[in-house]
Amino acid sequence: MNSPQENQTNKQPGFTQKLTPIDNAEVVVNPTTKTPKAFSSFRYRNYQLWFGGQLISVIGTWMQSIALGWLVYQISHSEFMLGMVGFASAIPVLIVSPWGGVITDVVPKRTLLVITQSSAMVLAFILAALTFSNSVQVWHILMLAALLGVVNAFDAPARQAFVVDMVGREDMVNAIALNSMMLNGARVIGPALGGYLLGMRYSSQEREILGVLLMAVVFSIFGMAYAALLPAFVDQMLHADASSYGAINAMIGAGAVIAALFIANFGSTKQRSRMMLAASLVYPFLLAGFAFNTNFPLALVLSFSIGFGFMVQANSMNSMLQLKVQDNMRGRVMGLYTLCFFGLTPFGSLAAGFVAEYLPLNLTVALTALIMLIGSLFILWRIPEIREVYN
Repeated sequence: MNSPQENQTNKQPGFTQKLTPIDNAEVVVNPTTKTPKAFSSFRYRNYQLWFGGQLISVIGTWMQSIALGWLVYQISHSEFMLGMVGFASAIPVLIVSPWGGVITDVVPKRTLLVITQSSAMVLAFILAALTFSNSVQVWHILMLAALLGVVNAFDAPARQAFVVDMVGREDMVNAIALNSMMLNGARVIGPALGGYLLGMRYSSQEREILGVLLMAVVFSIFGMAYAALLPAFVDQMLHADASSYGAINAMIGAGAVIAALFIANFGSTKQRSRMMLAASLVYPFLLAGFAFNTNFPLALVLSFSIGFGFMVQANSMNSMLQLKVQDNMRGRVMGLYTLCFFGLTPFGSLAAGFVAEYLPLNLTVALTALIMLIGSLFILWRIPEIREVYN
């Protein structure tokens, strides 16, 4: 028979609140929420909040784990030290976990989790401060890894035991399964994101690579935005039909192919560097000329030139990155290049389409060309090292 306390009703509309036999903990559930059986634990508001917070926390933990290993190896170049970091982070769990379980049964679990999660955050900030100040040493990392291991020895049992307090016995098995799914999902996302950020950090430290990536960003967003407006441009500016639109695109492709053959004939890397610099400055003028042209034959010539300039830019930036990057970072940097050169193009297309609703088409294309020219000049001025990659 239920006690009066077990049938208490929460003041919030749509929610009921009951006390379970476990720890006399309050379990708040929304009876109007319809969830699939596989996700029944998400009926509980507290579990929803806990699940989201833990997902972010565990992703961060895995990112830090990936960064620790890489950082130690960059400092020490020692495989033994990599093993020491793994040992330092794991051995406290072996020693302290039994005590962590005892404390979990004595201290309120929510309070304990606030302490452990806050402690992990402080340790992460300390590591970040040491790293950004270029004062981090291997012993710092070993000590921080060991302290994080101690924190985890208290955090893990509290976290697992707390799940039952939020959902009760009825959905306990489901909550544990979702918890396992969350932990393993974070294990996929965290290392991937951590590896991505390590590519970012390496690229920002190598000025030539950073300069080329920034050039790729400018070219992707502003140098290729015209392509999204090309159908309207052919119709409104050239007063041509679909076959003419096809011819314009064919000439752009022909220019790119001829440029690729032309570049392949150059054995001197210094010449390729000069071509890239020339293309980054000439391309915007070709684009501006195309924007204000209303003559179809001339549009074909300009389209060929734009395709030629595009290929020179793309090929030269790619080869510059391949020349400068270290072999062990090649995949990461080329992934960033793919993101910068191709992944950002849709944003330029969207912006150009939005602006074209308010400005004439030719002014919109000319504006993108102007921004690209200014951006390229600024990058060449601020990062002059990219002019000397092939020298």
